[in-house]
Amino acid sequence: MSTALSKYYKLFGLPETATQAEIKRAYRQLAMQYHPDKNGGDDRLFLEIKEAYEYLTGRKTVASQQHTHTYSPTRSTSQARQQSNEERIKQAQQRKKDTAYKEHIENERYFQKLTSGSRWRILKLASKIGAVIFLVLIIDVFLPKRYTPKRIVAYDKQNIGGLDSDSGVKKVFFDAGETYYIENFYSIYSTDPDVILVQSAIFHNEIGFIPMYGHGSKTYRIQYSIGAHAYLLSPLFLFPLFIVLFKRKTYTFTLFYFLSLFISTPLILLFLFSGNRWLHLITLGYF
Repeated sequence: MSTALSKYYKLFGLPETATQAEIKRAYRQLAMQYHPDKNGGDDRLFLEIKEAYEYLTGRKTVASQQHTHTYSPTRSTSQARQQSNEERIKQAQQRKKDTAYKEHIENERYFQKLTSGSRWRILKLASKIGAVIFLVLIIDVFLPKRYTPKRIVAYDKQNIGGLDSDSGVKKVFFDAGETYYIENFYSIYSTDPDVILVQSAIFHNEIGFIPMYGHGSKTYRIQYSIGAHAYLLSPLFLFPLFIVLFKRKTYTFTLFYFLSLFISTPLILLFLFSGNRWLHLITLGYF
C-alpha cells in the first residue's frame, strides 16, 4: 500500500481495507464539517480532504517508479500543487468575504427601509403624542379628582366569569346610558342606587365609584376600561419614543419597532379617541 494512500486513509479515519461506500460516507461527513463557507470551517483541511477523496476513489493516482523505487514527486509538481491549493484557499476566502458583504448590504437596506418612509413618520408622530400622554398621566395623579353624580338603573345579576354572587365584577347600567364594570358592586347598590363617579382631572379617566352618602367612603374600582388601567398601559405609550431615540441595527430594535408600530401606536389612538380624551387633553380637562 502506498505511503501516500495510507496517509489519506488515516485522514478519513478508515482502515486500508475500507470499501468505496465507506470512503464516500466519510468524505461527505468531513466535507460538511470543514467546508470554508461554514462556521468553524478550515480551508486547508477541506482541500486535503478533497484531495484524499480523489486519490482513494481512483480519480487521481499516485505516480510510482517501476521495480523497487518508491514514488518521489518532483520539485515542480510539488510547487504546482501548493500553488493550486493556495489559489483554492484564496477563492474560498473571497467567496466568504463576498457573502458577508452581501449580507451587510442587505441589512443596511433593510434598516434604511425601517427608518424612512411613511411608517417611520408615523412612529415619530406617535413618539411625541405618547410622551405627552405619559407626562400628563403623571401630572393627573397629583391633581384633585373630579366627582360626578350618577344613578344606577340596572345591573346583570351574573358576575363576569359566570359566578352568581354579590361579590365579583358586574356589568352596571346608569341613567345617562353609560355602562361600567364594577367590582363588589352590590356593596354600593344595597345601600343606595345614587353614587358618585370618581375621575382624574385632565383625562377624565374613570377610577371608580363611591356611595353618595360620603366622599370619604371606599372607592369601588372600575374594571375593563382603558381609562381605569391607563397607568398600567402607560409604559407602552413610551415605546415609540425609545425606538426613535435609540436606533440600533439589532434584532432587539427590529422587534420593538414592530411592537411600537402595531401595538403602541394603535393603543395611543384608542386612548385618545375613546371618551373624547383628545378634547380633554387640548382643554386640560375643562371639557
